[in-house]
Amino acid sequence: MKIRNGFVSNSSSSSFVILLPDNFNTEEYVKSRINTLESKYVKGEILEHFDIDTTNLNEDDLVVEKAIEIINQFIEDSSVYNYDTYIEYETVYQFLNEYIIAEVESGSGDSGEGILIDSKQIKKILEIKT
Repeated sequence: MKIRNGFVSNSSSSSFVILLPDNFNTEEYVKSRINTLESKYVKGEILEHFDIDTTNLNEDDLVVEKAIEIINQFIEDSSVYNYDTYIEYETVYQFLNEYIIAEVESGSGDSGEGILIDSKQIKKILEIKT
C-alpha cells in the first residue's frame, strides 16, 4: 500500500486562469495570506522542497519570502506548469486561488498549467470597447 504525505494527485490534468487586479502587490498579498488554510497547505512543502533549515528562524517569514519569489516569477512569465515545477504550480494555485477566473480539469496526466491574463486581454476576448 502506498501512503503519500503532502500534495495528492489523482492523475488528472488541472489548468487555471488568473486575473490579478491592476494594483496587485505581491508582498502585501502574500503576507496577508500566510495564515490561510490554502497557504498552510503549501507551507511544509515549500520548506521541504527548497530544503530550508528553519533552526532559529521564523518559518512563516521563510515561506513568505519563497512564495513572493515564486509568485513574482509567475507574474513575469505569465504561466506556470504543473509537470515541470509542481511546488511553484501549487504555490501559485493555493495563494492566488481567489483570483482564479477559470479552471479546467481534463483527462489523465499531471501536466496542468496556470496562466496569467490581464484586463486588456479580457476586454479583447469579450470585445469590450474602452
